[in-house]
Parts: sequence; C-alpha cells; structure tokens
Amino acid sequence: MKLVEVYEKYKMIDGDFNLFLENLLEDKSHEYSHEVERKLTEYKNIYENLKVESDEIQIDEERSNDLRDLKYLIVDSYFLLIDLENFYKYKEIERFKMRAVNHINKRRRASFASYFSR
Repeated sequence: MKLVEVYEKYKMIDGDFNLFLENLLEDKSHEYSHEVERKLTEYKNIYENLKVESDEIQIDEERSNDLRDLKYLIVDSYFLLIDLENFYKYKEIERFKMRAVNHINKRRRASFASYFSR
C-alpha cells in the first residue's frame, strides 16, 4: 500500500474516532456500557492494523520523514486507545474523560496551527 493511501485511511479513521469520542463526552450520564468498551477495542485493533500496513510501505529516502510522521500519528493514537480502553474497562471515568479531552484539544490545536501555516 502506498503512503498516501495509508495516510488517507488514517485521516478517515481518526476523524471517525474523534467524532465518537466527542459524542461520548457529550453524553452526561457516563454510565458504563459494554458497547462503548467494544467500540474502543475495535478502534484499537483498527489502529494496530494500520500500523502493520504502514510498516509494509516501501518508500524512497526523500519521503522517509513523511512515513516516520505517519507512523508516529498511528502509534500515538494506538497508545491513546490502550489508555482509554483500560480507563473505561476499570471504570476510571474521570481519568478516561481527562485523557479523551486532552486528546481532542491536542488535535484541535494541531488543526488550528496547520490552518495558519498554509
């Protein structure tokens, strides 16, 4: 698979995941749900598979930094999912919310900064 294809796939998955997180945080009940835990595990597995796909990319030296950056984004999201899945599973809802909010704010800052760097 090519670098651009994996990146586009990452953007789509990451957008879906961020929307899922935002919707989850908007729900004020914060009651435990097996469906939410299942969805977190599903996203974690998706990012894990995306990492495997990125490892298979053959690229020339000129684009190696782009590949490295993509792998960082994927692994960063994967580690986030590990944390969120564990916080949720052990019903540490405040830690879950804090980690999720920090992630969303980080993504928004990055998006905002990239807007001005055009």
